[in-house]
Amino acid sequence: MTEHEDGLLSLLEAVEAFEREHDVAERFNFFDAVGMKTQEIRHSRFIGYLLNPSEAHGLGDRFLKAFLLDVVAVHPEESPLSRLTVAVADLSGAFVYYERDHFDITIHVPTLRLLVVIENKIRASERDKQLSDYRDRAKVKYHEDNFMGVFLTPDGYDGEDGAWACIGYRRIKDTLHRVLREAAPHPRIADAIGDYLHLLEREVVVSEELVNACKKIYAQHRQAFDLIIEHGQVSALGEAFKTFAQDVSEVEAFSTRPNDVFFVARDWLTAPELQVADKERWGSSFPAKFWFHREEEKLSLCVEVGPVLDGSSFDRARFVRELRARFKEKDKKFKSSFTRIRTYKAKVEDDLDPEAMHSEMVRLWRQMGANEAIDHVFEAAKASVAP
Repeated sequence: MTEHEDGLLSLLEAVEAFEREHDVAERFNFFDAVGMKTQEIRHSRFIGYLLNPSEAHGLGDRFLKAFLLDVVAVHPEESPLSRLTVAVADLSGAFVYYERDHFDITIHVPTLRLLVVIENKIRASERDKQLSDYRDRAKVKYHEDNFMGVFLTPDGYDGEDGAWACIGYRRIKDTLHRVLREAAPHPRIADAIGDYLHLLEREVVVSEELVNACKKIYAQHRQAFDLIIEHGQVSALGEAFKTFAQDVSEVEAFSTRPNDVFFVARDWLTAPELQVADKERWGSSFPAKFWFHREEEKLSLCVEVGPVLDGSSFDRARFVRELRARFKEKDKKFKSSFTRIRTYKAKVEDDLDPEAMHSEMVRLWRQMGANEAIDHVFEAAKASVAP
């Protein structure tokens, strides 16, 4: 038996043990069967069903109340209601709508004169001014109600409109776990919610424990993994970026997904005073990144600023303003965690091969300014270090 065969067999044993320990082995899941995984419309429908106190799920208004309490807790300054008001309110008369006025989920609570609009994004990205446009539309059409906007994403990503509360799917998962324990619904409903939670944990919000276990297996079986990667399937985006990084040798990827590649300039990492980002939340020690995102027939390239460590002498607000000036973007209100500076987009074929994808990447990179964009970020960062 060759060394490669030994390594692959050892990896198979490790993977089998990993599947048993973390419950990720293939098993029937209703939501897998209906092709849900990352389809936003179907996630919205199921979440809306559980939020609706009139549905026959046995949760009553428990999940709706817990959800609204979470929203007020993460965004108290923009909330029209206090947590106490929500906690003592009878929400059993709430109405839930789907795709009404193009809003993913709309919740109307007449007793509180409250209109909750949920914009759900799993793989897609926020369109330019989408949240502010939705807020303006809701306030005009439903002017008698108090507006509460919720931007729901896998990691609680901050939208461009600061009036929206940003909620991550991890919070949805944790809240559902708690409500499921407290409500004890019908077994069939409990099974369905269990399937949904399993889907979230596997496809949308992977736990830190699972990530660490994956890293451990990779460290122990690196050679076998490298062999699989070398001869196995990779996404067209990832394959195209390999060629892109050869052309643009100044950059390197620090995280990749099937539809995303996050990368930085190597020079950015050489300045110790600029390694101020919250790496656990951001993935890199430098507070800005570029990233390519593939979404059906669209490819985008974004420059973005992430969260900075507490107590840092780095002026994040100035960094954002400096970048907006250099990338010729208007200054506007922004949050303290994730701020997109500018996004460049291209329409592409759905079945684009890596070579064609690489060409589109290069075109977007040149549109952004190529190496000048790297310099813009570096100079803005250096100008944002407190003296």
